[in-house]
Amino acid sequence: MKKKLSENSPVFGVLASVMSIISGLVVGLIIMLIFNPETAVTAFGMLLKGGFSNGLKSMGQVFHYIAPYAMCGLSVAFSFQTGVFNIGVAGQFTVGGMVAVLIGGMALGIPDPIRWIVAIVLAGLAGVIWGMIPGLMKAFLNCNEVIACIMMNYISIYFSNWVIQTYFYDPTLVASKYVKSTSLLPRMGMDKIFPGSSASSAVFIALLFCIVIYILLYRTGFGYELRASGFNKDAAYYAGINEKRNIILVMLIAGFIAGVGGGMLFLSSQTKNFLVSEVAIVETSYGIPIALLALNNPIGVFCAAFLLAWLTVGGTMVQSAGFPTETVETITAVIIYFSAFSLIFTQLIQKWYFKKSEQQKGEK
Repeated sequence: MKKKLSENSPVFGVLASVMSIISGLVVGLIIMLIFNPETAVTAFGMLLKGGFSNGLKSMGQVFHYIAPYAMCGLSVAFSFQTGVFNIGVAGQFTVGGMVAVLIGGMALGIPDPIRWIVAIVLAGLAGVIWGMIPGLMKAFLNCNEVIACIMMNYISIYFSNWVIQTYFYDPTLVASKYVKSTSLLPRMGMDKIFPGSSASSAVFIALLFCIVIYILLYRTGFGYELRASGFNKDAAYYAGINEKRNIILVMLIAGFIAGVGGGMLFLSSQTKNFLVSEVAIVETSYGIPIALLALNNPIGVFCAAFLLAWLTVGGTMVQSAGFPTETVETITAVIIYFSAFSLIFTQLIQKWYFKKSEQQKGEK
C-alpha cells in the first residue's frame, strides 16, 4: 500500500523548486527567441551545457563558483530559518574578502602553511563583526534588521575600498595587488583533475559548512530553539526561549559564514583581485535566490548553488551565438523571479496531490 504524503513532506518543496527552475528557463528561452530568434535555440543549448561547454576546465569552473554562491545562500537560508532577515550578506562577504586579501597578500609574518587558514578564520571574524552590529541593534533597540543590514552593506563597500587603497592597492589594476601564491587555498588535486580552472578545496569547505549547519538546525536542541523562534516568536517566548540571545547568535553565525565565503572567493585564485568599486561583489547577489530555491534547506542550498554555477559557466559561451554574456544574468533573474513563487507552486502541488488522493479513496 502506497504511503500518503503529509502536508509537511519535503517532496512538495523539491517539486516546487523544480517547477520554479523549469518555468524560469522556459521564460528565458522565450526572451532569447524575441531578441534573436535565429540563434536563440543554439545559445540556449550552450547555456544548458554549462560544465560541459569546454571540457574539464568548464566543470572545474562550476566547482569554483559553487563555493561563494553556496556560502552566500547558506548565510541567508540559516537566518531565514530562524526568522531573522539577514540582508547584510553582501557587506559581511565584502569585509571578509577584504581581510583575506590583506592577509594573503601582505603575509604579515604568518608562516606559509597556515596563512590561508588564518586568513579564512579572520575573514569569518570580520563577517561576525559586520553581522553583530545589526544583530545587537535588532535585539536591544528593536531596529529593523533589513534596514540596518542594507546600511552596513554600503558602509562595507566604502570601508573596504579605503582599506585596500591605503594598504594594498595597485593603480594599474584599479584593484588590490595580487595575493601570494603561498596564501591560496589548497587545490587538493583539483588542478590536476580540472586543468586550467580555478577549482580548489573551497567547494569542499562550502559543502562541509552546509552539512554542519543542517546538523545544527535539525539535530540539536539549539537548532530547535532557533527554528522555533522563526516559526512563532511569541510561542517561543512563552516557552522560555531567549529571543534576544538567539537573534544575536544567528547574526554572528550568518556573518561568519558569509565572511568565510568572501575569504574563499579571493583565495581560490591568484588572479582574483579585490576591485575598488562602488557596487557590491557580484557573487553576493545570488544569496537570496539560492535560499529561496533551496527553501532555506542547507543541503538544498548546495544543490541550488550548483545550478546557478552551472548556468554561470554556460553563460560565458553564449557570446559565440550572438548574445551578450549578460544573457545568463537575465535568465538567472527570471529564475529568481519564479523562485519567489515556490510557495505558490507548493500549494498548487499539494492541492492537486490531496485532491487526487481523495478521488482514489472515493473510487475504492
